[in-house]
Amino acid sequence: MRIKFVRPPGSPIVKRIQVFLNGKSVKVVQGYASTATVNLKKLPTKPFTIKATLTYANGKKLTAVRKYKPCSKKKTKPKRPKR
Repeated sequence: MRIKFVRPPGSPIVKRIQVFLNGKSVKVVQGYASTATVNLKKLPTKPFTIKATLTYANGKKLTAVRKYKPCSKKKTKPKRPKR
């Protein structure tokens, strides 16, 4: 999953992006990059929260929080043997 932040015109430059998954830091991107890639494939089917904190060049911070509820995997029925 890619998290991309669009910088509005006239706003300061983003110096750092820190991404948290259920309260644990999973990704830190520093420099001019405005994209952070997070792998969400091996997570359990429980709901989880992603929080991203942007730090601007002037020291201000912006925080975005999203909650996800993944779909549970469907159980497959065993195939009947052919006669």
